Amino acid sequence: MPSPIHAHEFWKNMLDRIAGGESQSALAAASGLSIGQFRYRLRKHLESMSALAETAAAREEGRAYDEQAAAVETPEREPCQPQSEAQDSLPRLEVDPSLFDESWHRPVQSNALVLMVKEPRTLFAYWSVSDVRKDLVREHFQSPWEELPFYLQVYDVTDVHFDGTNAHDSQRIAVRHDHESWYLHDLQPGRRYLVDFGTTTWHGHFFTLLRSNIVQTPPDKQELRTEPSVRFGQVVPSGQRAKCEQIEGGELLPVADREWGGLFDGYTLSERKGGGF
Repeated sequence: MPSPIHAHEFWKNMLDRIAGGESQSALAAASGLSIGQFRYRLRKHLESMSALAETAAAREEGRAYDEQAAAVETPEREPCQPQSEAQDSLPRLEVDPSLFDESWHRPVQSNALVLMVKEPRTLFAYWSVSDVRKDLVREHFQSPWEELPFYLQVYDVTDVHFDGTNAHDSQRIAVRHDHESWYLHDLQPGRRYLVDFGTTTWHGHFFTLLRSNIVQTPPDKQELRTEPSVRFGQVVPSGQRAKCEQIEGGELLPVADREWGGLFDGYTLSERKGGGF
């Protein structure tokens, strides 16, 4: 009887001889086995071979699935390709350069107009328009985005609930279609402002696409008055019939004589005996 190491070759040889026409009885006798033992062991061998075949088929199916999944995730590498070349052929991680771009260009798909205070007479605005809104504008005006006129409409909305028509003052500034920021100069300190970004119709009416937040310009420190608002005049000595002078708006103005002038000592007004002042 062959050792377990050569069992596979032994039974393969037996199956080949049976297929060649030899009888199982002769093969059993030649192997030193009874016919029952021969047939039992042959059946066990066939069952193990069948199980091995099923396992191999399952493994092959799993390997094929893994290779298919790997082919989707990464490109197939040449067997003889050097390691360095294989690494170069793998897909590289592309980093969006705008993440490290400190300019005001932001290729984000959003619709926003932001207004910021820079100085008492200067504001800064930046905006972005999504591709979807650009397509809607092109469709509405039947014109390419690049050929439309664009403007910033600046409104003074100090102490009003702005409804689009009740601003104290407004001005229109032309900008290019590819602009994304703008400085607004010559504004008034201590006022509240709001800005619209948009285009115009064929009749020249402003068509709003974006509206900003409201900001207030700070007061101009150079325009603040530094002179005191309280002035002191001369105290007229008692008994003198002279004209008093008071300071008003920086000018000296005469004041009519008062009969109580001699009773005022600069702090109090004394009462005459007998009533009256």
